[in-house]
Amino acid sequence: MGNACRCQSLFAFSPAFSAEYYSHSLEVLETALNQVPAYEFWRAFDPGKEHHVDFRYAAMPVLTKEDIRNRSSRGFVPIDHNIQQGLESKEIEFVETSGTINERVTNIWNQKWWDASERASWKLNSYAKKIMNGNHREAILANPLNVGFISDATPLPMEKRRLARFLYLNERTNPLSWTEKHMDRMIKELEIFRPEVLEANPSLLAKLCRYISESRKSVFQPGLIVLTYESPTILHYKQIRQVFDAPFASSYGSTEAGYVFMQCEHGSFHQNTDFCRIDFQPLKPEYGGPFLGRILVTTFNNP
Repeated sequence: MGNACRCQSLFAFSPAFSAEYYSHSLEVLETALNQVPAYEFWRAFDPGKEHHVDFRYAAMPVLTKEDIRNRSSRGFVPIDHNIQQGLESKEIEFVETSGTINERVTNIWNQKWWDASERASWKLNSYAKKIMNGNHREAILANPLNVGFISDATPLPMEKRRLARFLYLNERTNPLSWTEKHMDRMIKELEIFRPEVLEANPSLLAKLCRYISESRKSVFQPGLIVLTYESPTILHYKQIRQVFDAPFASSYGSTEAGYVFMQCEHGSFHQNTDFCRIDFQPLKPEYGGPFLGRILVTTFNNP
């Protein structure tokens, strides 16, 4: 009865999806329940194939990082896949992430799937769709603990922070250690590299923009700024807008889930339906529901 009520509340918030979306949903659910060892005990929660796939998803437990640690990432590989062969062929690798909650967790990383998920998200923003073609130059301003090259003791020259079409502007893990010289180098490299897209952690970009604004310097203007790694605040937007006139697009996802949402040019977030399923779980009214809740993400197409 509890599952039925929960399912009805989920349906109230569900937009219309394509037949292909539901086909992917069903395929992933059946694969998980029947071929992936870590989900074996979930079979007991399944109301059965005669029920709508949304109802079946609503009956499932929620996977947590603790589950991944307890089962190990190897437990989430289908039984017909050989993990050692995948590692040796470099189709997959192990990556560690801490995210924003709980302890570090080891995940299986498939770069080809991640790249495809990212490309699918570009079409959800008209500027990204026009500019981002997979060959575009992209400068990244982030903490190297998330992405890039770490070097706190010695500055890395520009060529040591280049990787294919990417330039990583920052190698320091602590932004409090940024000096004027360090930020001047970022400004200079943006002019040299002339990226079509600047992808940035909003708090770090806001810090750089405060310096640019206060020192009355000029900076190269990319065609699009993609904000990621954290949720931007109104203050971040204000400080960045004092320096950059490029359009913004905020990208939302995670190491485990890929690219989940992309912000369109009008400011709304759109689900990357080609690569993930979203189930909205509303909170109780006394905690801000039913329009406030949490989202549960199920990935598509990840081998």
